[in-house]
Amino acid sequence: MSKIVIVGVATYEMYSYVSRFPKSGETISGDSLEIGFGGKGANQAIIAQKMGAKTSLISTVGDDDFGKQVIQNLVAYSVPTDHVRTIPNKKTGISFVDIDKDGNSYTVIHAGVTKDLTSKDIEEYEEVFKDAKVVLCQLEISVDVALKALELGKKHGAFTILNPTPGLRDLPDQIFKLTDLLCPNTAEAENIIHRQIETSKDTSAAGKDFLKKGVPHVVITMGGKGSLYRTEKFSKVFPAPQVNVIDKSGCGDAFVGSLAAFIAEGMDIEKAIEFATLVATEAVKRKGSVSFCPKRDELEFLKEDKK
Repeated sequence: MSKIVIVGVATYEMYSYVSRFPKSGETISGDSLEIGFGGKGANQAIIAQKMGAKTSLISTVGDDDFGKQVIQNLVAYSVPTDHVRTIPNKKTGISFVDIDKDGNSYTVIHAGVTKDLTSKDIEEYEEVFKDAKVVLCQLEISVDVALKALELGKKHGAFTILNPTPGLRDLPDQIFKLTDLLCPNTAEAENIIHRQIETSKDTSAAGKDFLKKGVPHVVITMGGKGSLYRTEKFSKVFPAPQVNVIDKSGCGDAFVGSLAAFIAEGMDIEKAIEFATLVATEAVKRKGSVSFCPKRDELEFLKEDKK
């Protein structure tokens, strides 16, 4: 099993399913309410584990009941919790996700203890990075923590991936120089580079902007349109299969987590993107987070690849 170090957030989640989103000031009735677990760090660790990687998740939870349930959920999906630190007298982060009948979603995160993860914590866990094939971060953690994790990844020869969500403006130049593969969605890309993206041509131009910042590989996800992969040498669109969409909320994490797993096992990036697109397609067919996504041995296209 190829090892991936994932530095990110683990939260408790509440999913509210509605026929449509309310207008400003409007109250509507929900169709159903479900409880789950998330945070991009945890979601991506679970999907990477499902795709056959050995994951090490570095995160924090509070010492409340929500934190205990988050830990139990990670254990249930075989994600090691050795480096998920429980912080006394603090509250676990909670995400509220609203999902409409077309599978579109809005998410509000209450960070709680997630902001207590520091770059010093990452330094103390340096041993974990020494045999990693891939180091994966998001920006739900602080930028300083992401920088330290990417720095340690490069120091120990890992392939570094940054999923820059939320898409923060004015990111330090160093974060791009430490990143081997950047994977934003179009909205995040717009925020980061201050460019409006409406067409595939716009997306390719955005990818070029990131290349100028020092990132050698850029993958911009485009929802139901698939993703665009851009390097200095070429630009290629990977279309997504058209399926009946139930819930898009776990799609991005399914893509990024499986992409990291496939790269860690030695797949070339184009093939990894192709397969990650198919994994993400499976995720949108189901309600809830990536916890409900099939395991690797249940996916026919991955079985075929082994033949």
